[in-house]
Amino acid sequence: MSHPRRGDRSRRTGTRSVPRLALIVGGVLVITLIIVITILSWRHGESHRLPAAARFASASPTGLPTTDMRRLERALNSPSRTAQAAALVPEEREAFLATGESLPSGDKFVINQSSFNQTGSLSAMVTATTSHGTKWTLLLYWENGKWYITTTMEGV
Repeated sequence: MSHPRRGDRSRRTGTRSVPRLALIVGGVLVITLIIVITILSWRHGESHRLPAAARFASASPTGLPTTDMRRLERALNSPSRTAQAAALVPEEREAFLATGESLPSGDKFVINQSSFNQTGSLSAMVTATTSHGTKWTLLLYWENGKWYITTTMEGV
């Protein structure tokens, strides 16, 4: 009677032997596929957490809407520092309120809507003039469907 050789399982079990390399390659492919699907799902889900303006460049206007211009002028001309801070991007509000700074009192800011210059898909600049004739450049950022001031530069 012949005995099966030690490494030959096909004779003992009657099944076909699957090479170990094929099992290893198959396992690696399955793990790689799971990782790729997880990454793609995570990236897709994260894009939905971005503000709409960041997801769609067309969501930012090509000009300064009158409603935004009036809102910014009201905030700049308010004697209240809290109202002035409302014109700033959210990231700058706390810092502005903590410094004790405020815009020059008694000056009335008028934004020159025709000076609006969009410098990026979510950024722009516009000039404003005070009642005393001082020119300011306002750097704007589009966030949550509105233009906000990021920086002001006097005399520019």
